[in-house]
Amino acid sequence: MLLFTACSKDKVNEIHETIHIHNKGADMPVYVHGNAEDKTFVIMLHGAGSFGLAFREGAFTEKFEEDYVMVYWDQRAQGMSEGRFDYPENVIDLMSEDLEVLVKTLKYRYGDDIKLVLMGHSWGGALGTYYLLRDGQQELFNSWIIIDGVHDFPLSAQTRQSLMLSIAEDQLAAGLNVERWEEIQENLLELDSNNSEDYDAILNMALKVQGQLIEDGMIGDQETGELLRRTIIDNNPINWLVNHANFQPAQWGVKNELSMADHLDQITLPTLFLWGKYDVSVPPRVGRDAFDRYGSAEKKFVLFEETIHHPFNTEKDKFRDEVSSFIELHL
Repeated sequence: MLLFTACSKDKVNEIHETIHIHNKGADMPVYVHGNAEDKTFVIMLHGAGSFGLAFREGAFTEKFEEDYVMVYWDQRAQGMSEGRFDYPENVIDLMSEDLEVLVKTLKYRYGDDIKLVLMGHSWGGALGTYYLLRDGQQELFNSWIIIDGVHDFPLSAQTRQSLMLSIAEDQLAAGLNVERWEEIQENLLELDSNNSEDYDAILNMALKVQGQLIEDGMIGDQETGELLRRTIIDNNPINWLVNHANFQPAQWGVKNELSMADHLDQITLPTLFLWGKYDVSVPPRVGRDAFDRYGSAEKKFVLFEETIHHPFNTEKDKFRDEVSSFIELHL
């Protein structure tokens, strides 16, 4: 079930190694980096089409790896994962099983007494939520951190258009690029979020809204030179693109209208919700809906005012402080 390879340690308490987990035809690399002094391991669940090492920059290397061990996992048929398997009928169930294998592997390799934190971005938020709803999984973790994660695909689709129209109204009221925002507003009003035939058109408008927000200077600094290096050097872009073309879990979620809304009261784990104000992919209303439904006695919602979908890139300091404070509070 598991193999591990290539180990090197710079200091007594530091871990820098790559291990591999195997489950039902998939060989998935896991990059383990950080300080193991207090035995806190943070599992990072990337979004669909992304990869584990995409997060190994900014707050993750400058702060989190200094205090904890970060676990960057390439999910099934994502990033540098390999293997052969049939496309499953229930994608998220199989990937949740993969995550269970990862957790068991970490405990086997680093000790049953390690403290675990789960963190998920975008699709990773859906995967983490589904996994935590399995029997007994919440007991394994100290806390759960959702970054613009989706728990209800239909709700995400239904709220994108209204958010974009609200953004357009605000920008017009501020007199910013009036002609361009009037055009965006006009195009949006011709679409219907309740009509499945307009789904792709609304997504295309989301790209235009994102681009215009960046041009208007509404979004924080997005410089990601380290991400570019990770993409083309640490992560084989050909393998990545082939994987993404053949296995798209988020699209499976859309097609199957995946929603876990009615079960969120079962999650009682301390949970931190981190959301971009301008996230037209997974709108803040989706995050607020999850926040209201969670059964957690200890939960917090944080809105990032200069962010679309990646607060760890656009508001690094605030992201670092919120995550670190929440982890420390619940160790």
